[in-house]
Amino acid sequence: MVVVKMVKRIEIILTVIVLAAILSVSGCAGEKKLGEVLYGKDVFEPSGFSMARYTLTVNESGDITQKPLMVLTGMHETDGDRLSTIELIENGSSRTDIWLNKPRTMTNKMVISDVRKNLMKIDEISVPFNLTVMDTAWNTLEAEYRFIQNVDVTTPAGSFKDCSMYGASKTMRYGDKEYTVNVFYIMHPSCPVPVKYEVDSAQGSEVYELQSVYGPDDINSSPERAVQSYFDDLDAGDFKKAADLVVMSDSGGKYVPLDKAGRDQLSMNMANTYGEKGEKMHVQYVYVDEVTMSDISGTTIATVHWSSSQYERYPIKVYNIEGYFKLALLDDRWYIIA
Repeated sequence: MVVVKMVKRIEIILTVIVLAAILSVSGCAGEKKLGEVLYGKDVFEPSGFSMARYTLTVNESGDITQKPLMVLTGMHETDGDRLSTIELIENGSSRTDIWLNKPRTMTNKMVISDVRKNLMKIDEISVPFNLTVMDTAWNTLEAEYRFIQNVDVTTPAGSFKDCSMYGASKTMRYGDKEYTVNVFYIMHPSCPVPVKYEVDSAQGSEVYELQSVYGPDDINSSPERAVQSYFDDLDAGDFKKAADLVVMSDSGGKYVPLDKAGRDQLSMNMANTYGEKGEKMHVQYVYVDEVTMSDISGTTIATVHWSSSQYERYPIKVYNIEGYFKLALLDDRWYIIA
């Protein structure tokens, strides 16, 4: 029997590889025809979605580890369109923020923030190649993946029929060593991100299975999305948008938007913590791991458990926090109950 366990990731080598590796993609020459080639810039296209969650299964010689991976987007930010990759590991997390230029031909900026218990390191990286998300597939904007076959797949997000599978062999060279991987992306027309993808190497395999994905304008179609949006707004110092996601109960027991006093109180409290433009506290990640549904007086209520790692930059202080929110489903949208 294979035992699934959480193990401490030891490869704190992201910065080293990013600075030193030269990535090449082989087996991708030939005529570019629609449907026969998947281009790297289209695997995770930031304008196509707002949030995606994956279950990552790592198999290293029979030692299996499972952990969550999240990809978030931010459009039209100062440094470009953002793709943020967040991997949760034992006793910490790694987050990589990558900003792309408008035509998606170049990585403008890349920042890696790494948390281990209460220690944190933040590095701005000068990238030698144009990455999209930070995972073991090492996908670049210029990469090309050839169509292999049509497949049906089932993931935690659902069943997808007649998907297109694409693949390429990649070789990373750093120093006098070479590291070769085979990358397979499985795409479906209904989904803006891969429904599944896999990285195979001599060391083992890493399989990413889609758990949930949200459209580019989606803010609160599910409890997990609403909680993420709320903390994103706090991190950005946009307390008006954060207040839009909060409701209160009126004298008749009906859930209504915050009144002026409630919005002012929320803004004042959050400004003391996060600052006007996120100048104080920053959100490394927020993760919803439990959602319980109930019906209260005809309203669907979700009780959500979330955990989060947040930090101050000067000097660096890390805060690992968790809590519960109750959310109400109103007109097919979820709102946090004050």
